[in-house]
Parts: sequence; structure tokens; C-alpha cells
Amino acid sequence: MNDTGSFLLVSVGAPFLMGMAVGYFMKKTLKIGLFLLGLSIVLLLVAGYYGVIHISGAELTHAVEQGTGAVNRFGSFLVNSLSGLGGVGVGGAAGFFVGLKMG
Repeated sequence: MNDTGSFLLVSVGAPFLMGMAVGYFMKKTLKIGLFLLGLSIVLLLVAGYYGVIHISGAELTHAVEQGTGAVNRFGSFLVNSLSGLGGVGVGGAAGFFVGLKMG
């Protein structure tokens, strides 16, 4: 491989692959997290129905909004970290979004 080919592989290919792996992992983790969140909400609602606990809709909505904000901040952190890899950060960010699409 010539110098240009190895430069492109290291400078563009590696950050793209790292970004793709992070994006894929992020989407799979998000799916598992949403499943567990849904399961816990259903269990809370069932426990409230049978009088085991008391839960209000406002408290549940507030908790979900806080969780959504935390996920948004974490996603922004990942994209900013991958974009900040220097001149090749665009490849990392692009790989991240490709990984999200694949996952």
C-alpha cells in the first residue's frame, strides 16, 4: 500500500470505524434501556393498580423527562468527542451516525 493509502486508512478509516462501533453500541444499549424502562413503568402501574404503591402521573412524567434529558446530554457528549478527533473528526461523527442507522 502506498503512503496515501495508509494515510487515508489511519486518518479517515480508523475514526470512521471507531465512530461506527460506538454508534452501533449506543443504539443497541438504548433499545435495551427502553425495554427495561417500559417494563419498570408497567410494573409500577400494576403495583399502583393493586394498591401496593401510590404513583401519580406527574411524578412519572417528571422522572421520564429527567431520563430523556440525561440520554440527550450523553448522546451530545459522544458526538462532540468523536467530532473532536482533530481534522478527521468528521469521519468519526459520520461513522457514529452510520452505526446508529445499522443498530
